[in-house]
Amino acid sequence: MYAIRGAIEQGKGDMDFAKTSVTVQQGVYQGSVDALGNFAIQVPGPGLYKVEVNNPKFYFEPVLVEIYADEFQEGKDTKAFLFSHKGKDYRLVYPLQLDPSSKYGYYEVKPPFNPWSYLQNPFVIMMGMTLLMSQLMKNVDPDEMKKAQSQQGDMMKDMP
Repeated sequence: MYAIRGAIEQGKGDMDFAKTSVTVQQGVYQGSVDALGNFAIQVPGPGLYKVEVNNPKFYFEPVLVEIYADEFQEGKDTKAFLFSHKGKDYRLVYPLQLDPSSKYGYYEVKPPFNPWSYLQNPFVIMMGMTLLMSQLMKNVDPDEMKKAQSQQGDMMKDMP
């Protein structure tokens, strides 16, 4: 039997290792993570395995681990690769040192209060214009006001 070993780094977040699990080949082989973040999963033999870390708060990039039947270096029979991580493929050290690539965002962040949004409301604009016009009408000369009202009255008579 061969084993895929590694550790999960807590990073900046509040990761709970009790809720973290590691699966190989989409759940065919499963393992849990101890309190320090270490894991070891037994696999039947040499081959290429896809390792995924599952956590409800954090997302981990899947990793491909290739196990060889023969040692390619003294004491080494395993290579690990991380494919298409931000457009780059690169080789990882083994035993794996995995850290979360992002945090899940389950809820939409509520935008902060913005008082200027009220001024963009058409109803508020119309109320403001009404108040502005009433204030301007108070400052008009009384003779000019009577003249404007008589012109408006004449216009209303001409309408059908």
